Amino acid sequence: MRLSRVQNYRLTVSLFALFSVSTPIAAQDAPNDETKSGEIVVTASRIKGSVETDVPPVEEIDAKDIASYGASSLTDLIAAVAPQTGSGRGRGGGGGQPVILLNGQRISGFRELRDLPPEAVKRVQIFPEEVALKYGYKPDQRVINFILKDNFASYSGEVETGAPQNGGFRTRQIESTLTRIGANSRLNLNIEYETATRLTEDERGIIASPASAFFTTADGNSDIGAYRSLLPQTERFDVNGTWSKALAPQTTLALNANYKLEGNRSLLGLSSASILVPASSPFSRSGTDVTLNRYFNTPRALERKGTTGTAQFGLSFNTLVGGWRMAFTGDYASIDSKVVSTRNAYFSALRADVLAGNLNPYVANFGSGLLFLATDQTDSLSHMLNVLNTFSGSVFRLPGGEVQMTLRTGFTRQTLDSVSQRSGITSSAALTRNNLNGAVSIELPVIERGVGALGFLGDIAVNGNYGLSDLSDFGRLTEYGAGIRWSPVKGVSLQASLIGDENAPSIGQLGNPNLLTPSVAYYDFATGQSIFINTISGGNQALIGEKRRDLKLSLNWSPAKIQSLGIQIEYFKNNSRNTSSSFPLLTPEIEAAFAGRVTRDANGRLLSIDQRPVNFDRERSQRIRTGFNMSGGIGKQPQGGGMFGGGGRGGTPPGAVGGAPPQSTRPQGGPAGASGRGSGRGGGYGGGGPGGGGLGALTGAPPSRWQIALTHTYRIEQEILIREGVPVLDLLNGSAISNLGGAPRHEVELSGGIFAKGIGIRATGNYRSATTANGTGFPGSSDLKFNDLTTLNLRFFVSLDNRGSLTKKLPFLKGSRIAFDIQNVLNDVIDVRDQNGLVPLGYQPGYLDPRGRFFEMSFRKRF
Repeated sequence: MRLSRVQNYRLTVSLFALFSVSTPIAAQDAPNDETKSGEIVVTASRIKGSVETDVPPVEEIDAKDIASYGASSLTDLIAAVAPQTGSGRGRGGGGGQPVILLNGQRISGFRELRDLPPEAVKRVQIFPEEVALKYGYKPDQRVINFILKDNFASYSGEVETGAPQNGGFRTRQIESTLTRIGANSRLNLNIEYETATRLTEDERGIIASPASAFFTTADGNSDIGAYRSLLPQTERFDVNGTWSKALAPQTTLALNANYKLEGNRSLLGLSSASILVPASSPFSRSGTDVTLNRYFNTPRALERKGTTGTAQFGLSFNTLVGGWRMAFTGDYASIDSKVVSTRNAYFSALRADVLAGNLNPYVANFGSGLLFLATDQTDSLSHMLNVLNTFSGSVFRLPGGEVQMTLRTGFTRQTLDSVSQRSGITSSAALTRNNLNGAVSIELPVIERGVGALGFLGDIAVNGNYGLSDLSDFGRLTEYGAGIRWSPVKGVSLQASLIGDENAPSIGQLGNPNLLTPSVAYYDFATGQSIFINTISGGNQALIGEKRRDLKLSLNWSPAKIQSLGIQIEYFKNNSRNTSSSFPLLTPEIEAAFAGRVTRDANGRLLSIDQRPVNFDRERSQRIRTGFNMSGGIGKQPQGGGMFGGGGRGGTPPGAVGGAPPQSTRPQGGPAGASGRGSGRGGGYGGGGPGGGGLGALTGAPPSRWQIALTHTYRIEQEILIREGVPVLDLLNGSAISNLGGAPRHEVELSGGIFAKGIGIRATGNYRSATTANGTGFPGSSDLKFNDLTTLNLRFFVSLDNRGSLTKKLPFLKGSRIAFDIQNVLNDVIDVRDQNGLVPLGYQPGYLDPRGRFFEMSFRKRF
């Protein structure tokens, strides 16, 4: 609903006022630590760079564990801890990317630190979704905080190559990273180049649709798999740089720049045509009219070429103002994307010559010299500017502790200009969206364990948030939430939270250029056949905004008698209205609801589907997620700070973030990072020291470690109502919107590994239970059964510095690591069968997983 000018003016003034009053309120003087006679008060400082919160973390990973992951960058490290970082609050139980912090501070984007080597990290903290409120985000993403070492210097290079067991294509990658971290500055520069060759259908034995048998090449072959891509040929160049400077105590400025150029090239098959050879033709072989259905490989196969250039710039500024933490971030991105698709050849002249008897259609070079029709082209240019300002600090003190408040104001501007030329018809879209927004969140510690008459109840805190957004194309949107956290005893935390918000479709969902893709393999429930059809993708300007209401209940338990064990139990209930979604699988239920999106011929044969986004009237889901994470040492571990300083679980100083502080503990000092220098410079394996953190610091062997993390999701309910008057889709009982069937009842995610004497083995795995897609609703249609899927990936790596005297004999290998990865070790792929036990052609394993079991070798060296 659009707002009047008066309403927009009022909202703008309100948000401006919110920004104005966000000038920090002076923190009140801390109360005197006067204690009763005989009471012991423990005073501790938080670790420098930690998140200042009493919410216990889901997991903490210290330098000893980080070294055992065998990661090359923080991107790899985040992937390795995926079970702990995924938020069950997202739609479908997956959730989006976590909020990323650096040294307890907000950054302009993950680009600022994605390429940092793991050796530069002293500690990783993973927090539940509620902590995101403190930094101005919605409480639907988990929070990861990376704490860097004080001094570190490194230059590294890495090369990778990979290929599937079944051959057909190969990937290559080369990467170089420079990192310098000093007392007052940080520099990181990364350059990466990656290529992958094409994989075609004939290299995976794809069986063509029966409809293809009506067309043959000049030699009578109807299989054109060599001219159709399963995976495109790709090329990517990426350069990313970040510079950060401490301008004053507690004041830092960071700048980031990134440019990425990507290209891809796919094969879409051969030109084809039906040519009538009349009985009167001097070249007629039967004396009757004959239609030749032919593929033509001249001038060449149909192709699609795409290029995307992305330029991004980011800025973050963090400082203290009157005892409050101020964080200002800005991010700008420009994305220029072009796609060119060749269309069928021009056959009018060829048909006319054959019909007139001037051309022999049976000669070997029949059709040579054909010209393509004008190409289909799409061109889109998008720009996005996002600025966000937050103030957070203590307002006043209650008996239970300090009342914390975060004020957020922001502005986002997005533009999208797109042009598409399809079959000679040009269409365009020009969209602009301005989003002025503001929000406030507050946390009130009601009761502190052991303090006052109600102290026996434990720690109790409540929080709330409210925000407004004014979108130039959608009007006013609101967000709100409330929660309570209760820690009855140390190591146990129970939380309940409710959030609600309104969301507009993305500007891409509204205005992406229309793109026609020919000859897409598709299973038609109406006929029970797999055929090649045309699909249309792009934006849909008729989409409307979404409203959602979510409930979360959670229990986090860290047993005192089992060091480093964390157990999580979470319940989620999601309700949404007018959800924007990609076009679902064309089951009978979906076709009945979106009949206008489907084109069939007079015989009912499926010709094309318009797959642009749609709105669902209502979505409802419930699920329970349980998990645990645990780590420990193998054998005798190094003691004290030393090279592996920083401590892990159980080594956190009293009062440090990561758990409820001991009774009567009162952390002092300013906001996060205001006091305490942690465990000293260069803590953690591979860290530096006064020498700068290079190889000179690599003395001795890293500790032997093991880790394991496991999560299980059980879906209780998942239903979708497309619109009133249409039956509800029960995704757990036969309804489906995905090409992989309905929603799996069970999902499991695993991550774990062992690292000893420089040799590491890591495993990641995923499991999803079987699903179905009901085809009932059409005469002759068939149900589809999707079996369960287990995916297991293994990584073996060797740090050559820790393998005896090898590096003394071969000095070049100093600082080197060799890694060998096997993806999809079990070579498992979802097996899809119809009610007759047959695999539909559109669900052949080569379509579902063209890579299969994949091997990759890498060599990394730090200089």
